[in-house]
Amino acid sequence: MEQLKKTAQTWLGAAQNALTAWTSSSADGSDEKVRDDALEGLIRSVRVERKKGPPLEVLAETPRLRLRPCREDDVPFYQNLWTNPEVMKKYASGKPQTDPEYAYRRLVSNENSWTDRWKQGSPWSGMVVELRETHEPIGAVVVGGGELAYLFDPAFHGQGYGREAVVALVNVIVPILALDPNTPDVPETIEATVRADHIPSRRILETCGFTSDLNINYREFDGQMFERYIFTVSVQQLIQRYEAALADAPGSS
Repeated sequence: MEQLKKTAQTWLGAAQNALTAWTSSSADGSDEKVRDDALEGLIRSVRVERKKGPPLEVLAETPRLRLRPCREDDVPFYQNLWTNPEVMKKYASGKPQTDPEYAYRRLVSNENSWTDRWKQGSPWSGMVVELRETHEPIGAVVVGGGELAYLFDPAFHGQGYGREAVVALVNVIVPILALDPNTPDVPETIEATVRADHIPSRRILETCGFTSDLNINYREFDGQMFERYIFTVSVQQLIQRYEAALADAPGSS
Protein backbone atom coordinates (compact mmCIF):
# COMPACT_ATOMS: atom_id res chain seq x y z
CA MET A 1 0.00 0.00 0.00
CA GLU A 2 2.81 2.40 0.89
CA GLN A 3 4.52 1.66 -2.43
CA LEU A 4 1.30 2.35 -4.33
CA LYS A 5 0.97 5.64 -2.50
CA LYS A 6 4.54 6.63 -3.42
CA THR A 7 3.92 5.66 -7.05
CA ALA A 8 0.78 7.78 -7.15
CA GLN A 9 2.62 10.73 -5.60
CA THR A 10 5.44 10.39 -8.15
CA TRP A 11 2.96 10.36 -11.02
CA LEU A 12 1.07 13.35 -9.63
CA GLY A 13 4.30 15.32 -9.19
CA ALA A 14 5.34 14.61 -12.77
CA ALA A 15 1.84 15.42 -14.01
CA GLN A 16 1.81 18.75 -12.22
CA ASN A 17 5.23 19.62 -13.67
CA ALA A 18 3.94 18.76 -17.14
CA LEU A 19 0.87 20.92 -16.61
CA THR A 20 3.01 23.85 -15.44
CA ALA A 21 5.23 23.57 -18.54
CA TRP A 22 2.18 23.22 -20.74
CA THR A 23 0.43 26.27 -19.28
CA SER A 24 3.56 28.42 -19.45
CA SER A 25 4.31 27.49 -23.05
CA SER A 26 0.74 28.25 -24.08
CA ALA A 27 0.60 31.58 -22.26
CA ASP A 28 3.95 33.15 -23.07
CA GLY A 29 4.08 32.52 -26.82
CA SER A 30 7.01 30.11 -26.58
CA ASP A 31 8.45 28.71 -29.79
CA GLU A 32 7.08 25.57 -31.41
CA LYS A 33 9.77 23.28 -29.96
CA VAL A 34 8.95 24.39 -26.41
CA ARG A 35 5.23 23.88 -26.98
CA ASP A 36 5.81 20.46 -28.51
CA ASP A 37 7.95 19.40 -25.54
CA ALA A 38 5.25 20.63 -23.16
CA LEU A 39 2.59 18.69 -25.09
CA GLU A 40 4.68 15.52 -24.93
CA GLY A 41 5.05 16.02 -21.18
CA LEU A 42 1.29 16.29 -20.79
CA ILE A 43 0.73 13.23 -22.98
CA ARG A 44 3.04 11.24 -20.69
CA SER A 45 1.18 12.52 -17.64
CA VAL A 46 -2.16 11.00 -18.69
CA ARG A 47 -3.04 7.65 -17.11
CA VAL A 48 -5.53 5.41 -18.91
CA GLU A 49 -7.31 2.33 -17.59
CA ARG A 50 -9.57 0.06 -19.61
CA LYS A 51 -12.13 -2.46 -18.39
CA LYS A 52 -13.49 -4.72 -21.12
CA GLY A 53 -16.84 -5.18 -19.39
CA PRO A 54 -19.53 -5.32 -20.55
CA PRO A 55 -20.04 -2.47 -20.51
CA LEU A 56 -16.68 -1.30 -21.85
CA GLU A 57 -15.04 1.38 -19.73
CA VAL A 58 -12.20 3.71 -20.61
CA LEU A 59 -11.02 5.88 -17.73
CA ALA A 60 -8.34 8.57 -17.98
CA GLU A 61 -6.75 10.91 -15.43
CA THR A 62 -4.80 14.07 -16.21
CA PRO A 63 -3.18 16.43 -13.70
CA ARG A 64 -6.55 18.06 -12.99
CA LEU A 65 -9.22 16.03 -14.76
CA ARG A 66 -10.88 12.63 -15.01
CA LEU A 67 -12.55 11.36 -18.19
CA ARG A 68 -15.07 8.51 -17.99
CA PRO A 69 -17.86 7.00 -20.12
CA CYS A 70 -21.20 8.76 -19.98
CA ARG A 71 -24.02 7.03 -18.07
CA GLU A 72 -27.78 7.31 -17.92
CA ASP A 73 -27.56 9.34 -14.71
CA ASP A 74 -25.56 11.99 -16.64
CA VAL A 75 -28.67 12.97 -18.61
CA PRO A 76 -29.42 16.07 -16.45
CA PHE A 77 -25.83 17.30 -16.81
CA TYR A 78 -25.87 16.92 -20.60
CA GLN A 79 -29.31 18.52 -20.81
CA ASN A 80 -27.99 21.53 -18.88
CA LEU A 81 -25.08 21.84 -21.32
CA TRP A 82 -27.19 21.54 -24.47
CA THR A 83 -29.85 23.99 -23.23
CA ASN A 84 -27.34 26.61 -22.02
CA PRO A 85 -27.20 29.59 -24.47
CA GLU A 86 -23.62 30.44 -23.44
CA VAL A 87 -22.44 26.89 -24.10
CA MET A 88 -24.23 26.57 -27.43
CA LYS A 89 -23.65 30.00 -28.99
CA LYS A 90 -20.67 28.79 -31.05
CA TYR A 91 -21.70 25.15 -31.37
CA ALA A 92 -23.83 23.61 -34.14
CA SER A 93 -26.59 26.10 -35.05
CA GLY A 94 -25.61 28.45 -32.22
CA LYS A 95 -28.98 27.94 -30.54
CA PRO A 96 -29.66 26.04 -27.31
CA GLN A 97 -31.77 22.92 -27.44
CA THR A 98 -35.40 23.41 -26.43
CA ASP A 99 -36.46 19.75 -26.46
CA PRO A 100 -36.69 18.56 -22.80
CA GLU A 101 -35.93 14.98 -23.92
CA TYR A 102 -32.95 15.79 -26.15
CA ALA A 103 -30.23 14.54 -23.80
CA TYR A 104 -32.21 11.44 -22.83
CA ARG A 105 -32.56 10.45 -26.48
CA ARG A 106 -28.89 11.06 -27.32
CA LEU A 107 -27.59 9.20 -24.28
CA VAL A 108 -30.23 6.50 -23.71
CA SER A 109 -33.26 5.95 -25.92
CA ASN A 110 -32.02 6.46 -29.48
CA GLU A 111 -30.83 3.50 -31.51
CA ASN A 112 -27.04 3.36 -31.12
CA SER A 113 -27.24 5.82 -28.22
CA TRP A 114 -24.04 6.82 -26.44
CA THR A 115 -24.67 4.56 -23.46
CA ASP A 116 -25.57 1.69 -25.81
CA ARG A 117 -22.24 2.07 -27.60
CA TRP A 118 -20.36 1.55 -24.34
CA LYS A 119 -22.54 -1.45 -23.48
CA GLN A 120 -21.85 -2.96 -26.90
CA GLY A 121 -18.09 -2.53 -26.57
CA SER A 122 -17.60 0.55 -28.76
CA PRO A 123 -15.46 3.35 -27.28
CA TRP A 124 -16.49 5.87 -29.95
CA SER A 125 -18.97 7.55 -27.68
CA GLY A 126 -19.48 10.32 -25.16
CA MET A 127 -17.24 10.87 -22.15
CA VAL A 128 -17.86 13.10 -19.16
CA VAL A 129 -15.03 15.36 -18.02
CA GLU A 130 -14.80 15.71 -14.25
CA LEU A 131 -12.49 17.51 -11.84
CA ARG A 132 -10.07 14.81 -10.74
CA GLU A 133 -10.22 15.53 -7.02
CA THR A 134 -13.99 15.98 -6.60
CA HIS A 135 -15.48 14.15 -9.62
CA GLU A 136 -17.61 17.24 -10.31
CA PRO A 137 -18.69 17.14 -13.99
CA ILE A 138 -17.54 20.21 -15.93
CA GLY A 139 -17.72 19.19 -19.59
CA ALA A 140 -18.18 16.53 -22.22
CA VAL A 141 -16.06 15.20 -25.08
CA VAL A 142 -16.79 12.69 -27.83
CA VAL A 143 -15.17 11.09 -30.85
CA GLY A 144 -18.07 9.47 -32.64
CA GLY A 145 -17.97 8.35 -36.26
CA GLY A 146 -14.56 9.95 -36.59
CA GLU A 147 -15.78 13.40 -35.51
CA LEU A 148 -14.58 15.21 -32.40
CA ALA A 149 -16.81 17.50 -30.34
CA TYR A 150 -16.50 19.04 -26.89
CA LEU A 151 -18.58 21.28 -24.61
CA PHE A 152 -17.76 22.79 -21.22
CA ASP A 153 -19.68 24.53 -18.47
CA PRO A 154 -18.99 28.30 -18.85
CA ALA A 155 -18.04 28.48 -15.17
CA PHE A 156 -14.89 26.54 -16.10
CA HIS A 157 -13.94 28.38 -19.28
CA GLY A 158 -10.58 30.11 -19.56
CA GLN A 159 -8.69 27.71 -17.29
CA GLY A 160 -7.24 25.32 -19.87
CA TYR A 161 -9.58 22.46 -18.97
CA GLY A 162 -10.84 22.04 -22.53
CA ARG A 163 -7.33 21.77 -23.91
CA GLU A 164 -6.29 19.33 -21.19
CA ALA A 165 -9.32 17.10 -21.79
CA VAL A 166 -9.02 17.10 -25.58
CA VAL A 167 -5.30 16.25 -25.36
CA ALA A 168 -6.18 13.29 -23.13
CA LEU A 169 -8.85 12.08 -25.54
CA VAL A 170 -7.19 12.75 -28.89
CA ASN A 171 -3.49 12.36 -28.11
CA VAL A 172 -3.69 9.50 -25.62
CA ILE A 173 -7.00 7.61 -25.55
CA VAL A 174 -7.46 7.47 -29.33
CA PRO A 175 -3.93 6.15 -30.01
CA ILE A 176 -4.24 3.53 -27.27
CA LEU A 177 -7.55 2.35 -28.70
CA ALA A 178 -6.22 2.40 -32.26
CA LEU A 179 -3.20 0.27 -31.31
CA ASP A 180 -5.48 -2.42 -29.84
CA PRO A 181 -6.45 -4.90 -32.60
CA ASN A 182 -9.66 -5.67 -30.70
CA THR A 183 -11.00 -2.10 -30.91
CA PRO A 184 -13.87 -1.98 -33.44
CA ASP A 185 -14.35 0.62 -36.16
CA VAL A 186 -11.15 2.59 -35.67
CA PRO A 187 -11.39 5.69 -37.90
CA GLU A 188 -8.54 6.65 -40.22
CA THR A 189 -9.04 10.37 -39.57
CA ILE A 190 -10.50 12.51 -36.81
CA GLU A 191 -12.41 15.58 -37.96
CA ALA A 192 -13.69 18.66 -36.14
CA THR A 193 -15.72 21.58 -37.44
CA VAL A 194 -15.21 25.05 -36.00
CA ARG A 195 -16.71 28.47 -36.50
CA ALA A 196 -14.21 30.89 -38.00
CA ASP A 197 -14.57 33.23 -35.03
CA HIS A 198 -14.12 30.51 -32.39
CA ILE A 199 -10.42 31.16 -31.79
CA PRO A 200 -10.07 29.21 -28.48
CA SER A 201 -11.45 26.06 -30.12
CA ARG A 202 -9.13 26.45 -33.10
CA ARG A 203 -6.15 26.73 -30.76
CA ILE A 204 -7.14 23.56 -28.93
CA LEU A 205 -7.29 21.65 -32.21
CA GLU A 206 -4.00 23.04 -33.49
CA THR A 207 -2.33 22.09 -30.21
CA CYS A 208 -3.50 18.49 -30.63
CA GLY A 209 -2.09 18.23 -34.16
CA PHE A 210 -5.15 19.12 -36.24
CA THR A 211 -4.67 21.17 -39.38
CA SER A 212 -7.04 23.06 -41.69
CA ASP A 213 -6.78 24.75 -45.07
CA LEU A 214 -9.01 27.48 -43.55
CA ASN A 215 -11.34 27.36 -46.54
CA ILE A 216 -14.96 27.96 -45.69
CA ASN A 217 -17.11 24.83 -45.77
CA TYR A 218 -20.82 24.55 -45.15
CA ARG A 219 -22.47 22.22 -42.67
CA GLU A 220 -26.17 21.76 -41.98
CA PHE A 221 -27.57 22.16 -38.47
CA ASP A 222 -31.29 22.29 -37.69
CA GLY A 223 -32.11 22.59 -41.39
CA GLN A 224 -29.84 25.59 -42.02
CA MET A 225 -26.38 25.88 -43.59
CA PHE A 226 -23.54 27.39 -41.56
CA GLU A 227 -19.98 28.38 -42.42
CA ARG A 228 -17.30 26.23 -40.78
CA TYR A 229 -13.60 25.50 -40.91
CA ILE A 230 -12.80 21.79 -41.04
CA PHE A 231 -9.81 20.55 -39.04
CA THR A 232 -8.45 17.02 -39.46
CA VAL A 233 -5.70 14.78 -38.13
CA SER A 234 -4.94 11.21 -39.15
CA VAL A 235 -5.06 8.54 -36.47
CA GLN A 236 -1.67 7.33 -37.71
CA GLN A 237 -0.21 10.77 -36.90
CA LEU A 238 -1.71 10.58 -33.43
CA ILE A 239 -0.18 7.14 -32.89
CA GLN A 240 3.23 8.37 -34.01
CA ARG A 241 3.03 11.39 -31.70
CA TYR A 242 1.95 9.22 -28.77
CA GLU A 243 4.72 6.68 -29.31
CA ALA A 244 7.30 9.47 -29.71
CA ALA A 245 6.19 11.02 -26.40
CA LEU A 246 6.61 7.70 -24.61
CA ALA A 247 9.99 7.06 -26.26
CA ASP A 248 11.23 10.48 -25.11
CA ALA A 249 10.19 9.85 -21.50
CA PRO A 250 13.00 10.12 -18.94
CA GLY A 251 14.45 6.66 -18.32
CA SER A 252 13.05 5.13 -21.50
CA SER A 253 15.38 3.16 -23.71
